[in-house]
Amino acid sequence: MVAALGMTREGNFEGQNVLTRPFSRDELAARFSLTPDRVGQTWEEGFNRMRQARAGRVPPHRDEKVIVSWSSLMISALAQGAQVLGDKGYYAAAAQAARFILGEMFKEDQLFRIWSAGRVAVPGFSEDYACLAHALLDLFETDFDPAWLTAARHLAALLEDKFLDAGDGTYFYVARDQDTPLVRSKSAFDQTIPSGNSLAARVCLRLYRLTEEPRYQKRALTTLRRFQSQAQENPFAFAHLWTAQTLYLAPPLDLTLVGDPQQPRLKEMLQVVYRYFLPERRLLVKDPANCAALEELCPAARTYAPVGEGPTAYICHDFTCRPPITDPQTLAAQLEELMS
Repeated sequence: MVAALGMTREGNFEGQNVLTRPFSRDELAARFSLTPDRVGQTWEEGFNRMRQARAGRVPPHRDEKVIVSWSSLMISALAQGAQVLGDKGYYAAAAQAARFILGEMFKEDQLFRIWSAGRVAVPGFSEDYACLAHALLDLFETDFDPAWLTAARHLAALLEDKFLDAGDGTYFYVARDQDTPLVRSKSAFDQTIPSGNSLAARVCLRLYRLTEEPRYQKRALTTLRRFQSQAQENPFAFAHLWTAQTLYLAPPLDLTLVGDPQQPRLKEMLQVVYRYFLPERRLLVKDPANCAALEELCPAARTYAPVGEGPTAYICHDFTCRPPITDPQTLAAQLEELMS
């Protein structure tokens, strides 16, 4: 076990031994003239003895609280990972986490920031509402369940109702009915977590692209303009705000796939879309057999219909729509062209 864990008499790091796994099972078998099975058995025996010794020590404290904004960033990462890698486990984890937050930490139009041991605490800050809304939009572009979009719109409405400064159109960090020590501050700078304002701007732009409701665009532009001069003076402090500005300035790219979501060809076309880094895209999948809720939320979806019996893809870039596409190869070629 000494060799297997990389230990030496003098220590392998600053006079101490830090346990590592420098050799594979086959390498250890060759080094000590043992069979790989025998190495595995010795490994397991040694690890069991180490676990028993560790069980007798006071374990380190483990912080098990759930924080909405942190968890929402994880949900976004998992949803996007599921899109790019096609890993259903990532999607399942993202959806499970989102349902947990909505079910356990969102009560009577109040989002709580922290959950621990079955209890919620601390009213949510603006970054919590905005982070969660953004994560739900990422989930919507993963499974296209209108419920995620509905919940994101509701969170955006609450964000405006609870945090908006009507004077300049930006968002306070704490809600209007929340106790504050002196004054209500605003989260302007993007740090380890994007600010509530930059996240809110991006959420509103994405909602505008999906719903075509001008109020969302107006709200986003107000925030972008308010912090424009500060961002120009100190661009590194507004990294996420710049992504929202880029989303606004980039020519819109609307991708709509129409057909049965379970049909293999539509799945292949969707994977083609996910293969490309298109941060300015607006992506919809419309099932003609069940599209009433989607068309209510996203009126643009009403104009798209399948061509023939198979699925159909539509690309609209910079307000110009291309002819319908019915095969994944043509879709890939046209997306390649847009990126060139």
